[in-house]
Amino acid sequence: TDNDANCRQATAAVKTQVWDYDGELGLRVYDNSNSAEEPDNEKWTPFSKPKQADVATDFSERPMERFYVKEPCNNFAWFKLFLRREGDKPNAHVEIFSKANGNVYCNEAGRKNWYNGERTDFSIPYGAIQCESDGKNIILLVEKTA
Repeated sequence: TDNDANCRQATAAVKTQVWDYDGELGLRVYDNSNSAEEPDNEKWTPFSKPKQADVATDFSERPMERFYVKEPCNNFAWFKLFLRREGDKPNAHVEIFSKANGNVYCNEAGRKNWYNGERTDFSIPYGAIQCESDGKNIILLVEKTA
């Protein structure tokens, strides 16, 4: 809609931030440089509280953007994905606080009452976030429509 502002623009880069976890998480981006739609365990970009990931993306002509985040089952991490458009300008972010809630932010959207954009909080149903079959990791899928 017209109120989506920059959220509908293609993501040119994704950056990460971690708050309350001292370990390492992983990021996978599925864009025009990838043919597979499932994460490959060997190709994660590591990120952590002291080390931000900054990954260039190419989602041109794609109706859906997909980002995977891998984190440990035993210690869920509060993290944020900053989705940036061309020129490293703010586009949107997705923030996951816990297994129960998070928020989505769209730059220059809606009432512009939160950092010149619209923030929407959301809940995650109890039990919706499960460990993978290895019992070690959770893999979250974040999708953004163009």
